[in-house]
Amino acid sequence: MLRFLIPTAKEMVEKKPEKIKKIYSNNTRKIIDEMSQKDLNELLSIYHFKKEETALKEQRRWRDITSDTSFSYKALDLYNGLMYRTLKTDLSNDAKKYLNQTTFITTALYGIIPISESIKPHRLDFNTSLSINNQSLKKLWKKDYDNFIESHEQETIISLLSSEFETVFSTINRQKLIKVRFYEQDHSGKWKQHSTISKKGRGYFLKAAAMEECQTIKDLKALSFEGYHFKESNNQNELIYIRKV
Repeated sequence: MLRFLIPTAKEMVEKKPEKIKKIYSNNTRKIIDEMSQKDLNELLSIYHFKKEETALKEQRRWRDITSDTSFSYKALDLYNGLMYRTLKTDLSNDAKKYLNQTTFITTALYGIIPISESIKPHRLDFNTSLSINNQSLKKLWKKDYDNFIESHEQETIISLLSSEFETVFSTINRQKLIKVRFYEQDHSGKWKQHSTISKKGRGYFLKAAAMEECQTIKDLKALSFEGYHFKESNNQNELIYIRKV
């Protein structure tokens, strides 16, 4: 069985609200308690925000989470970055069911969660300058992240993560991930890769895997999507997809 790991997104769209009572893990509760106590200047520093109104919005979010007055949203619906927009466009119901069964989001607030999990809108990632009991967010979550890998030892875990998220795992568990890379090839044959190519590629790839209900690495290698085709790699823990432009 395949399992996919994907990152969060800074961009969010708050539609289809749910009013449910969340039960938080110890790590999540520690983060919420810490963030809800930050004043505007601290939030400006932590997030590197330039505008006070942006920090004020985030302060309200954290305090609403603490008081349990904010709405929750399905994670797939809430996140709306480039990868998510690419993934969600014209997604069939069967493909959504596939994602619900196979796909998990790596977060800095909740740990690793199913894509269908209901979460509160917030801004937090592993580059945020925050310390919890003298631990960075990466150190705080490392055990939980490693436990996820170890509890899925019999499954193939496909990483669509950037290094920011992959480095939360210990080195030994990071080496168990199958990483996916996306490249564009120009008329001269030169490969290029940048964040936009990677974000769109992740969305296209995961959508194609869901639409085809892929079950094995062989199924993934057979995928063709948005001009991308599989290219053999010297690294057995890497899947490469290239398209000509």
